[in-house]
Amino acid sequence: MASNKGAASEPHKLTQKKYKAAVDDVLATTKVRLTDFDQKAVHLLDYLQRNGGRASEALRFLKQTASGVERTEILNWRAYVYTLLRKFDEKAYKEMKAQSEGRTPTAG
Repeated sequence: MASNKGAASEPHKLTQKKYKAAVDDVLATTKVRLTDFDQKAVHLLDYLQRNGGRASEALRFLKQTASGVERTEILNWRAYVYTLLRKFDEKAYKEMKAQSEGRTPTAG
């Protein structure tokens, strides 16, 4: 059975990231588990890291926002984590989505 922090038997997609220490801090100080970072969340963190080195800052925002939230309060933790990361920088999120769709973001 997986541990309380959601460690998997195989290496996780975040173990080799430059912002891993910030991820570890979130895991140690909140109810967020490693498995709550889905592919979309990792993609957004990677985008923030490539564009200004801001993944650690986004993870600090996640830590502050998720602090005190219990597992029983959230039905879908993957969606919750992704939503909070999106709220950290909506503009960067829209730019990332536009790039992945092969177009430039619209103003607004």
